[in-house]
Amino acid sequence: MSSKGNFDASWVEKLAARLAPFGVTLWVPQIVVWEWAEHAAAAQNEVLPTLRALDRLDIPGMATGPWLTAPEISDRIEARLRAMPNVEVVPAHGPSAVQAIKDQVLQTGPGTRKSKVKTGAADSALVRDAVEHLGGRRLGELAILSGNSGDMRKTLDTIPRGNTVEVFTNEPALINGLKSFRAALQRQETERRQEDVKVRNSIVEHFQREEQELRDDDDGHGVPTESWVTELVTDLGLEALPTYNRGQFDQVTSVQVHPNSHVVGISGVSIDDSEAGSTRYAAFDLTLETVVQIEGYTLDGDGSIVMGSDEVDTLLEVGCVAELDGSEVVGVRQVEKAIASDMVLDFGDEGDARDWLADYVCAATNAQIKDEPFVWGNLPEQKTLVTPTGEVVASIYFEEPHHDDRADGSVWTATFCLGPANDPLVVGAIDCIHDVSAQVPTGDGDYYDMYPAYRLRPDGPDLIRLLNDVADAVVEAEIDISREDPDE
Repeated sequence: MSSKGNFDASWVEKLAARLAPFGVTLWVPQIVVWEWAEHAAAAQNEVLPTLRALDRLDIPGMATGPWLTAPEISDRIEARLRAMPNVEVVPAHGPSAVQAIKDQVLQTGPGTRKSKVKTGAADSALVRDAVEHLGGRRLGELAILSGNSGDMRKTLDTIPRGNTVEVFTNEPALINGLKSFRAALQRQETERRQEDVKVRNSIVEHFQREEQELRDDDDGHGVPTESWVTELVTDLGLEALPTYNRGQFDQVTSVQVHPNSHVVGISGVSIDDSEAGSTRYAAFDLTLETVVQIEGYTLDGDGSIVMGSDEVDTLLEVGCVAELDGSEVVGVRQVEKAIASDMVLDFGDEGDARDWLADYVCAATNAQIKDEPFVWGNLPEQKTLVTPTGEVVASIYFEEPHHDDRADGSVWTATFCLGPANDPLVVGAIDCIHDVSAQVPTGDGDYYDMYPAYRLRPDGPDLIRLLNDVADAVVEAEIDISREDPDE
């Protein structure tokens, strides 16, 4: 790989460090380790007579042993590699060795004849080992750095889709190739995100039309028994609804969503382009503000059946798929059981509330959260949202409440901001509130909460609407950043 075939630990370690920012791990085939070991053993053998002569002088401090065999040198090189960050040793694979010997004997692939001696097995085997080590991943994720590019490509030509593997003859070419590859991925990701936003907007418009048509059909004679909601949501579960008293009925006979429900949010849009033609499908999560209507019966003491009903205000999460013609919605169907949950979220402590808030925004934006160092208190002053490409697109600032706000139990305020810290654009704020009426004294001056006493304000549908607005703003900011040339 470098130093004319000799092992250079410093060069390997530095190369691995230069590859790490690209998300690329440096793979060293075990066959290369063996080659390095053989070269090191040969170098040792060249100076061995002189070193042994020094040993025979028996001068203190001039001892030069012990002498290592080639296998021992190989083991030490491999141990050194395994201790390096971002370096992985690719084990030799039996079937690769068989095919490599076949290449050398039959003079296929990289098999050739040098001074009447057949060669090429090592080059064939190390390429095949790397391909095998990929497992189920795409072959195009592999890149090879080798001064012997000709034999690498000859081997790849014998492997299905081997032409998708890039071969680089030097490190600058490899780094430039990775920069170009990263730029291409960023362009593809930007296009995908833009299409996701376009389709999401189309889904939003679809439900806006459905809600408007329901309002237009209102003749003032009461709520209709059916609507687009009752047609869409037919499979509904109450498992996540703690406020519903399951003991109210001996048997639940009917659970259905109220016809006059309202869309709170559309999230998690994922487009499937695998179908041929203009028809496509997009999976998404629909959040509804609704009333769940429950019917059932109980058996009284004499065995009589007593019918009953109940209504529970709830947020409903519905897994759906939209059928698309281009980017236009032509139909929507439910694909996962709808989950009803409480309108108000309760948390055991302020940290749980903070983590839930961060996790929700991460899931809605496909970003990662990074905690920034804090100076005082037990809360991070700031969390940043980082895209998969490493761009910081937004921040969440956690601040202690103003003195006047402490009276209502305010614990902290989370402010969502876009852009740089020196010029942030505020896109929303949420308070964490502690219900002091939950406190029970322990007798030693401390207290505990007799029920989960922390909640967010706003809550219920207003909270979900606000978080979806924040997520939309974050995604738009990410797209704007991704449009920029990464090499500029």
